[in-house]
Amino acid sequence: MSNAQSPLSVADLAVVKALAPKLKAHGAAVTENFYGRLFAAHPELNHMFNRGNQASGTQHHALAETIFAHAAHVEDLSALAPVVDRIAHKHRSIGVSPELYPVVGKHLLAAMKEVLSLADDDPVLEAWPKAYDELAKVFIQAEGQLQAHNVQQYGWEGFSEFRVSRMRRETPEVISIWLSPLQKDVKIVYQGGQYVSVKLPQVDAGFDQIRQYSVSDWDSDKQQIRISVKTESHGRVSPVVHMLEEGNVLALSAPQGMFTLNPNASAHNFIAAGVGITPIISMLKQAVLEYGVAAENLRVIQCSRTPVYQALTAELRDFCQAHGIALKQVYERGNQGDHEGVLNKALLGQWLDVNKADIYYCGPGGFMAAINRQLTALGISEDRQHCETFGATTALQAA
Repeated sequence: MSNAQSPLSVADLAVVKALAPKLKAHGAAVTENFYGRLFAAHPELNHMFNRGNQASGTQHHALAETIFAHAAHVEDLSALAPVVDRIAHKHRSIGVSPELYPVVGKHLLAAMKEVLSLADDDPVLEAWPKAYDELAKVFIQAEGQLQAHNVQQYGWEGFSEFRVSRMRRETPEVISIWLSPLQKDVKIVYQGGQYVSVKLPQVDAGFDQIRQYSVSDWDSDKQQIRISVKTESHGRVSPVVHMLEEGNVLALSAPQGMFTLNPNASAHNFIAAGVGITPIISMLKQAVLEYGVAAENLRVIQCSRTPVYQALTAELRDFCQAHGIALKQVYERGNQGDHEGVLNKALLGQWLDVNKADIYYCGPGGFMAAINRQLTALGISEDRQHCETFGATTALQAA
């Protein structure tokens, strides 16, 4: 995103900036009102948006974060580049089109007017649509570039059909599914750490549902990708995924996501907890098999509750042993690994290359918040830390 100044007038900028504190205080109420309006007017959008996130409120809070950040940085949208990029990848993976932006703008403005009790002549009602239109242009441009990249790089855009070619149970909660494209022009070209969207028809109150799953392995020669999915007791989709059988056909989006290896880093260290191993193991394999990163520049830490719930552990251990990569395994309960309990600053300082490596971590929100605090305390700057949050928000939430 360029560092272009906003084309809004000085007066409009002042109005939108002054709105930021109200959005910070009442943003979740605004977005809850907004989604109620949106789905009442366009129930077909339930086929696109995650109904689980709607029910839990996480989608409301994620949108609230975005509109507050927009108001706070309206004079220079380049400050929103990380947020825009992440959301653009997610939008592209679920099929958001440019035509949706005016619809969203209309209902968002109506929600703001009602929740914030804005009078009919309030200057926000004139200034905010202008600001929103500028942000919409940024998203549309970013998503258009991703769409063109998907067509060129992968041979498909939107959703394409894949057949389940093999399944394997990894733990009591996690299964791996290998998928092969039905279209001959689809190319399996992939950046370690990215995800695909899986669309399942009519699985929630008659609506299609889309979920993102990290690609845990891929084979460009055999034209296969693998996802490894944890079933959630409260989940609306993951239990259905676990009931799939070989030969079933799924609709998949092209790979998206920004949780990928930093090409400028001289060393890469990885930390995974639970199902967070799924993007981590693909990043590790790509570092070795495609980029030729030397073993001394790679280190891996895998964490789980007990050995029984540690997914892909044998595969990870075999790969690290074959390539001479340092691997540490941590169990909250069980002394079969290198540490029993939870990771702490002392262990991270001992096991990681804190002087030069980029650190990639993925797992539950509380785990990642703790890792972020500990890495920061070790002097590892934010630009050397890379994490993947599952769900609608980018915030690292403490447990």
